[in-house]
Amino acid sequence: MALEVVQLEHEEWDRALQARGGGALFHSAWWYRAWGLDPQVLAVRSAGHCVAGWCRASERRWMGLCFNRRPPLTPVDGPVFCDAGLRHRDAQGFRHQALGALLKAAGKGQTNDVIVRLPDADVLPFIWSGYRCLPRITYTVPVGHDWRGASSAHHRRNLKRGERLLAAGDLELQPDADPCAVWPLLRETARRGGFVFPEEDRCASWWRAVVERGAGRLHLIHSSSGPIAAAVTVRDETRVYYLAGGTSRSGGNLASAASALLMGSMIDGAAAAGLSFDFEGSLLPGVERYLRGWGGVQEHLLRFVGGNDLRGRICAALVAKLLRRRATVCVAQEAR
Repeated sequence: MALEVVQLEHEEWDRALQARGGGALFHSAWWYRAWGLDPQVLAVRSAGHCVAGWCRASERRWMGLCFNRRPPLTPVDGPVFCDAGLRHRDAQGFRHQALGALLKAAGKGQTNDVIVRLPDADVLPFIWSGYRCLPRITYTVPVGHDWRGASSAHHRRNLKRGERLLAAGDLELQPDADPCAVWPLLRETARRGGFVFPEEDRCASWWRAVVERGAGRLHLIHSSSGPIAAAVTVRDETRVYYLAGGTSRSGGNLASAASALLMGSMIDGAAAAGLSFDFEGSLLPGVERYLRGWGGVQEHLLRFVGGNDLRGRICAALVAKLLRRRATVCVAQEAR
């Protein structure tokens, strides 16, 4: 079956994703534009149908190399297949061919750093093209999964305490909170952990685009003294994604109960909508233990770093080494 690599308009790619399935909202062009980026969409067509694509934004950096630029709060990106319903006698070989064509069309002098889910993109063409592979994990709560029974005793205690405080009126839950109350709490928490949260202006424009599509919610719990815990989630046709959360230092001994109550309400809300809840996990031991304690099912993701020519591959090898070193340092610091 003949394959053709073409460049699609943003709206055409988003329609293809929605109509033919595949990927997540993070692979759409509108998601990149919401963060102020101007992505390029490379698509593979077969018999007039779009069967695979790659929405990405690039910027030129060191030694004239182009790097793909991942938007903030974006847990997965990279090539995806949108070939639902496509019949082919060698479906796996066909996917290999399509992804290989996308990687080749990415152009020379390009260093790519992508995070893929195993169902969304086959991995062998990355490996055949010399990409470095770094494992990642996440936890999901499928619809109907008994996450309460599978949660840790610590989380269950905090959740029950939070529910008692909610019933007594000591805590109030706001599932559609004011962004002005949520962003400062998330930014404060990120700063305490040594991370950088996106600037307020970028968050505001991004969130307007998300709200216009009904694709997200801001969650907040507060007491009489003010906001205590906050979180942001987005959703597509299959999942609710937990992108960020935070607590206030002023919450005192209410913070752990409020945080557990907030997480439980988000998981239950996803289940009520018939969607899985995705924690978008972390390799940091402390964060991983916290997320694992909510009784989700572990899923594996892969991060690929590579290039299409010698310069790109050398640079990708340095980037992969830096990422491994950064992860090792974070683990060592937590161990202390």
